Amino acid sequence: MRHRVKKVKKLGRPLGARKALYKGLLISLIDKGEIETTIAKAKGLKPQIERLVCIAKKQGLSSYRILIAILGSSKIAAKLVREIAPKFMDRNGGFVRIQRLGVRSGDAAQMARIGWVVNIKKVEDGKQVKKEEKVEKSVQKKSNTSNKTNETKKSRGRSKKEVTKKK
Repeated sequence: MRHRVKKVKKLGRPLGARKALYKGLLISLIDKGEIETTIAKAKGLKPQIERLVCIAKKQGLSSYRILIAILGSSKIAAKLVREIAPKFMDRNGGFVRIQRLGVRSGDAAQMARIGWVVNIKKVEDGKQVKKEEKVEKSVQKKSNTSNKTNETKKSRGRSKKEVTKKK
């Protein structure tokens, strides 16, 4: 029987090293929005970040202090409470997604990308840009180029005079 024995991913490290590793991964994920790591580390990180987001969703002073104690940084805790947690107010869980990437060339370890399910603002080139805006712009560019190609296809087979008359 396994009474009071937790199933914890130990990652071949002692307790202190494992806590430090997860703390660094948590800070990087909150700061950058997504990180690439091994699948084992990502699976161990997922429940921890889910708990932190649930704490941050409470939006209270005590929850903010708990986050500072866990993360060790008031700046990262503030980002979690002010920017990330409000995006997940309507969700009860499943805040992060793990995507498998393949194997790392050095040691053939299975790699994964762990990131938020909801699009979070990212800082790029000193400006805050949403991923959705980038997607909309790229779709508009594609539709503009497809319209131009359709016009050139229509003009084939006609004389230059007929094409200029239509325009």
